[in-house]
Amino acid sequence: MASLSAARRVRVRAPWSAAAWRDTVFVVSGVPLQLAGWLILGSLWTLWTPVRVTPILVLTCVSAILLLLALRPLTSWQRERCWAMLGLDIPRMPDFDGGRAWDVLRDLRSPELWRVLQYHLLVGPLLALGGLAVTVAWTAGLALATSGTYAWAVHPGNPTNGRSRLSRREGQNSRTS
Repeated sequence: MASLSAARRVRVRAPWSAAAWRDTVFVVSGVPLQLAGWLILGSLWTLWTPVRVTPILVLTCVSAILLLLALRPLTSWQRERCWAMLGLDIPRMPDFDGGRAWDVLRDLRSPELWRVLQYHLLVGPLLALGGLAVTVAWTAGLALATSGTYAWAVHPGNPTNGRSRLSRREGQNSRTS
């Protein structure tokens, strides 16, 4: 009976289980959203790179204002993604989530704003790196799982001795001459 419960545990925690795929899709789908803060900050810099100090300060302020305006929608999208994919209910912050997107410019001193800003600029990119690592790991696992069959299918000779038909013919030609 113990072997049945062990088999059930393996099946539930296997990398091909529904929970593993759900978690993988959740982590990978968050990469664009978690990099959005830095993408917003850098988007104007790709269009125009000033040389003098005053335009640099103006562009920095405009980039920061764009990020502040995007914080409420980004946070809302992240909350909806967690609810839709995991069923995880993240409660709204009463002092931050109410109001329009430009109301955040009035609340520059609120701790909730700085908490959300830290999430989108510090924690989010680290989570995005984790999502990219998950993608690389799944891709490498798939490549390694299929590499043996690829070598077996492409190898023109006997895959057990490592010699191809061409090298055997050359050996036969040298013996007959």
